[in-house]
Amino acid sequence: MCQPVDVGINRSIKKEMTEQWEEWMINGGGVQDGVAKPPARRQVAEWIVGAYKAITEPTARNAWKKKGYEWFLN
Repeated sequence: MCQPVDVGINRSIKKEMTEQWEEWMINGGGVQDGVAKPPARRQVAEWIVGAYKAITEPTARNAWKKKGYEWFLN
């Protein structure tokens, strides 16, 4: 029953967060004195919120349909 969430929702969140992290690294936010540093917890929280907000209703619905749970959406 949780497979649609993992495939459709979590995958989208991970993809969006990876893109935000890569952008942060490219723009110099993740490198200090030539050494990679971890992002601040607040920054990660902002990425999570942004990734969650980026999920559209059609994306969420398609995640359930793809795994055969279209009955769940009615």
